[in-house]
Amino acid sequence: MLLCLRGDLVAEHEQLATELAEVVKTDPGEEASLAGSTTGVLAARIRDLESQIREDRVEFRFRALPRARFVALKAKHTRGDDDLELNPFFTELLAASLTSPAATVDEVQRLANTVSAGQWDQLTGAAWRVNTGGVDVPFSRTASVILRTEDSSTN
Repeated sequence: MLLCLRGDLVAEHEQLATELAEVVKTDPGEEASLAGSTTGVLAARIRDLESQIREDRVEFRFRALPRARFVALKAKHTRGDDDLELNPFFTELLAASLTSPAATVDEVQRLANTVSAGQWDQLTGAAWRVNTGGVDVPFSRTASVILRTEDSSTN
């Protein structure tokens, strides 16, 4: 999973995208192709931000915990009424499941305090899915078609 941890870039992108949508809504006749137009300037800045965001992304890789360790971690953070204490649970689950970048519980807590709510949901969702989901073998239709074509041409 790739995430941009530069909240300033993401926030500016969201702000400019909102501004651009508003300009287009209120003045649909303005030509975006004109370099000096409001829409052209906003669109160019958005494109620059998107490039910076792509460059500043961090790749997060996860590995499932052994079942017994996952069950123990979940039990540790479950109160008597089966109510899971989500923040401490997910902080520890992320620290235990992240393989790249490896992170301690303290580092994950600092990360939680810097990312957006949506990014935190993406990270915790990925950690949850890798630990609770089924194991699927990836399949590439494109690779299959190419190899099938190559196989039939060699016969």
